[in-house]
Amino acid sequence: NQSTEQPWHTIYIGLYVSFTIASFSCNALLLMSLYLQSKTRRPRGTTNNNTEKTRDILVAHLAAFDLLLSITMPFTALDALSKYWPLGSDTEMICRLVKSIPSVAVYSSSMIIVTIAVNCCHTIICHSGQQLKPRHLKYITPAIVVIAIVMSSPIFYYAKLYFIVDPVPYNESTTSHDIGNTTFEVTTPLH
Repeated sequence: NQSTEQPWHTIYIGLYVSFTIASFSCNALLLMSLYLQSKTRRPRGTTNNNTEKTRDILVAHLAAFDLLLSITMPFTALDALSKYWPLGSDTEMICRLVKSIPSVAVYSSSMIIVTIAVNCCHTIICHSGQQLKPRHLKYITPAIVVIAIVMSSPIFYYAKLYFIVDPVPYNESTTSHDIGNTTFEVTTPLH
């Protein structure tokens, strides 16, 4: 059921494992350091406190979405490195989630990066203007997640399992009653 030949299959598995561990570790450490830094923050009346807090919250949201993406990487590898869907016929919901959750994480991360860029640009160019405050993020972040889910919904909707019957090749032990092995292919048609 391998979609690639050896030694490439082993190399790809090694790369997926390395990237998953590195991504998960780095983003978890970043979230932990941001949390510990927030506990030792300067007093409330200090200048740029809201700007720093907003920046840290946006970076924490970016790290959280990247952490979600790193959690989904093994399932993406399983799908990408298998010729057919390896989890069976009654797992169509898992198939749909494996296909759509990474795109939700990527869309969310991308929109958070845009939010960080716009906030930085606004801070540099319009220094006296209204900056994003932490209280604004409690509305912006859920809106980003909802938009990402809506943008990923076609992937969730159109991911299907199709049943394919592989004929058993004829040899001396094959009888006329052998009909083949049933495998499941995942496709995401775009209409």
